[in-house]
Amino acid sequence: MLCGCALTKFSSREFSRRCAPIRELRVGFAQLLLRHVRDGNDGASARLGAVPEVLECSAERLMDLSRVGDRRLFWRMVRGGRADLWFRNDDWWLVAELKINAQTDPGQIRSYLEGGHALVVVRRWDATQQRDTSVVGNRRWLGHVTWSSIVGGLYDLVPGEACETEWRGLLDVMNRDCDFDEARPRGSRELDATASLLREVQGPVLENLRMLLRERDGSAAEPLCERLRAFAVGGYKPWARFDIGSSENARILIQLKGLFTGSPKLELRYQPDFTGPRKLRRDSGRELRALKWSERSVQGLDDTAAICDWCGQCLKELVDAGAFQADVSADQRVTRVRK
Repeated sequence: MLCGCALTKFSSREFSRRCAPIRELRVGFAQLLLRHVRDGNDGASARLGAVPEVLECSAERLMDLSRVGDRRLFWRMVRGGRADLWFRNDDWWLVAELKINAQTDPGQIRSYLEGGHALVVVRRWDATQQRDTSVVGNRRWLGHVTWSSIVGGLYDLVPGEACETEWRGLLDVMNRDCDFDEARPRGSRELDATASLLREVQGPVLENLRMLLRERDGSAAEPLCERLRAFAVGGYKPWARFDIGSSENARILIQLKGLFTGSPKLELRYQPDFTGPRKLRRDSGRELRALKWSERSVQGLDDTAAICDWCGQCLKELVDAGAFQADVSADQRVTRVRK
């Protein structure tokens, strides 16, 4: 059921499972599809007729493809022929295949049509996506519907007071993730927001580390504090991250993921001797064991102040345990190891 389900990430499967059980949603959604369909077979919508007032709907159901003529195609689709939404009432059948970022599979479309099902595909209208024109002649091919054309109608659907908030929340997640856009976005909103948050954190965390080193080592910490800097925020989905350190000394890696999930994960890792010869890196392993830990992680922090406070606690642990020794330069340490 839709009621009581919190959703932070959208997929066509999640949409189907929440739409199918609610009568007002399944009838209203089917009517929306027939109202905005295009590029289908002439007369296919008229032959299908109006949407019945009483309508059953199944989500992610294995289709009956027994009428598919090509037996190889039939067995291929038996293994993967699950329709996102299957509307039916006696002889009135409609299959809706929902696509967000995935490409439309021509073989899947043909299998549904050959199985005797009227079909509509809901997807982005991306000009770069290749269109299959071979199905236009099929009498059951209704055509395509774009998410952008039905977004207003989706918000107008009323699933009942008990589920209205959850339904609008689902649509808000889609909107936030650019699922209603004509073309697939090149970047990730969540990743961009995570990187922006970490950029706000960089300066305070760096200054906190410098302050802790000065408190521990006094004036001897100044050369190291001058060399310390925060490197540019980067990362690889789903993580956004940045380093704090110098080119020849230890570094702190701070990374964050899942900012929109309601329970983001934040990690801080200490990397002694970020660069250096292999023998020095072995010494780094001994240093990590002496410090008792090399990383910390926490769930649920999603604002600048909370992240800075938590990182400050971790940095104090590290500095008190002897990390970032300011009295020995990297060159001296490398020379000593080589001897």
